[in-house]
Amino acid sequence: MGSPEGSGADCERPRRKVDLLVGFWIMETELTQAQWRVVAKTDPSRFKGDDRPVEQISWSDCEKFIKALDELCPIEGDLQFDLPTEAEWEYARRAGSTDERYGELDEIAQYKENSEEGTRPVAQKKPNAWGLYDMIGNVAERTLDYWAADYYEYGANYTPMGPDFGELLSVRGGSWGDDADACRAAYRRGESRTTKSDRLGVRLAPVDRAGDWVPYKRLESAEVSFFDPSGAEPGERRVATINGVEFPFRYCPPGALAKNSGKASEGDEDDASASSSSETPEVDAGYWIAETLLTQAQWRALTGENESAYKGGECRSTRFLIAKSKG
Repeated sequence: MGSPEGSGADCERPRRKVDLLVGFWIMETELTQAQWRVVAKTDPSRFKGDDRPVEQISWSDCEKFIKALDELCPIEGDLQFDLPTEAEWEYARRAGSTDERYGELDEIAQYKENSEEGTRPVAQKKPNAWGLYDMIGNVAERTLDYWAADYYEYGANYTPMGPDFGELLSVRGGSWGDDADACRAAYRRGESRTTKSDRLGVRLAPVDRAGDWVPYKRLESAEVSFFDPSGAEPGERRVATINGVEFPFRYCPPGALAKNSGKASEGDEDDASASSSSETPEVDAGYWIAETLLTQAQWRALTGENESAYKGGECRSTRFLIAKSKG
């Protein structure tokens, strides 16, 4: 995903490899006005035409449409209608390629220079290798993800989804009114959920969002860079990296625990005598312990999910410990 150094915008970097562990379906074209009208019973678009993409629709309009479509046309099994995530959209757009475009721009996209100042019927330009039309032109497309300009710096590398919250939602692909720079596979921007624009449409993706659609077993093929634990000094800091997220640890050497003084406050005599022991506990093997409580960013790097009540990439929940066995 993303653009290499020297091209694109800062919000498209760093470029990185992303693996999608769950396959999905995606519409061959942008949702047309005829398709929208048969489900939503409305006709909001500025540029009228049954086979032109629907536009002038907000995020809430899309949610209502998907709910109505699910009721009208339920899919058997675990699939459900949804918007694609940013990763799913870019994966489908690239269709196995790393190139920003799969052909000459005039041959593959309706954009500012050839659109005649409005949307055009879908599927009039050359499709990509997977038979998908208009993914970088005609209308830009809403995705499922909240927008974050720095998302590529911390997003998961396996079946990633966007941030857990945000004021804007991510939009991908250029439109009929955009110049050539917006007609690239990595182009992205944020839009309000209330925005209604004649340059903004949608493409549905029947996908499996049920249950553990991001399997925990993915660590079997995770990108892990672990530190050498040998030769450490007390309190020394070393960092492991899992799926692009740092996990700092500190070294705890073997040794004796300090004895409880046995001095108790009034009313705590029983507790004091119980904790005063003639034996000195000893830790006979050194070990590594996480420098901080496990953060949500670290949890997400391991599992791809975040069930915390108070969202935030660095909010903490628990602590890792790595023990070194004796001998």
